[in-house]
Amino acid sequence: MRVAAQHFCKAKHSQLTGTKPLLLAPLRMITAIFVYEHPQALSIVEALQPDNTPEIEMKAIGNRLEITVKTNKLRTLVASCDDLLSNLQIAQDMLIGF
Repeated sequence: MRVAAQHFCKAKHSQLTGTKPLLLAPLRMITAIFVYEHPQALSIVEALQPDNTPEIEMKAIGNRLEITVKTNKLRTLVASCDDLLSNLQIAQDMLIGF
């Protein structure tokens, strides 16, 4: 969306000024992948799923929890991973009693 808006603005500017528009490079995605083993991986996914943002994909395969975080901003990636790991720790602590 952001890139499309930038391209539109550059194209509109070129129409008004008679200059050639500058081509902008597409935004690159930054990805973090976590693989975590826990006997109750599915329960952890179910507990954390409501807090997930669109950048976070989470799935349980047997005892493995696979988490992928994708974004185009490093600051967003770091904040999302920090929140995710905090929530993961809380979920793990709660499951110890079960």
